[in-house]
Parts: sequence; structure tokens; C-alpha cells
Amino acid sequence: MADLNRYELVVLRQGRPHPARGEDADYDRRQVEHLQYLESLRAGGSLVLYGGSDEPDTALRAALLFRTGSLDEARAAAEADPLVQAGYLAIEVVPFVSGFRAPERSLRSVDQ
Repeated sequence: MADLNRYELVVLRQGRPHPARGEDADYDRRQVEHLQYLESLRAGGSLVLYGGSDEPDTALRAALLFRTGSLDEARAAAEADPLVQAGYLAIEVVPFVSGFRAPERSLRSVDQ
């Protein structure tokens, strides 16, 4: 059997209700910061993949796939997210294994 690649999966679930765009300036600012934060994690190499639901009525808001080597590190990164800190998102962190490897471009700083 092929070696499995190990990751950390962070599931982001609905926390407190999200206001509609333009309804709450603080939320709108945090939403922008949230996306910038995720992109900084991806650029830094610890976040392999992220994506979310565009369905407003689902409790599952997004999934983040980390490759830090530690559930605690992935949890700490997720807890630093501006929307998590404000209570708009709740997190669940679980080990994740795959027979497929994420593209090398996404893992450049993790494997160095």
C-alpha cells in the first residue's frame, strides 16, 4: 500500500450569525481580514487548500487543509483567524490522510 500523506483538516462551522454584506462594518472588515489571513497562511506554506460554501443556510462554512505536522499548530492557526476570534466561526480540527499529495507548489515551505 502506498504511503499516506498526513494533513490537518480544519472544519469551520457557523458560529454567531453573519450579518449581510454592508450591514455591519466591523463584520465586513473582519471578513476581508479573514481572507487575507488565509492567503497569508497559504503563501507561507502551512495552508495547502481552503474553500468554503457559498450556500448561506449551511452550518458548514469552510474547510482548511493544513500541513503543519501538528494538530495543535493547525488549531492555533485557525484560532487566530479574525472571524473565529470574533465568534462568527467555530472550528473542529481532525487528522486527515490521503493517498494523493498536494501539488508541490502548495507545499514549498513545508517540505524545506
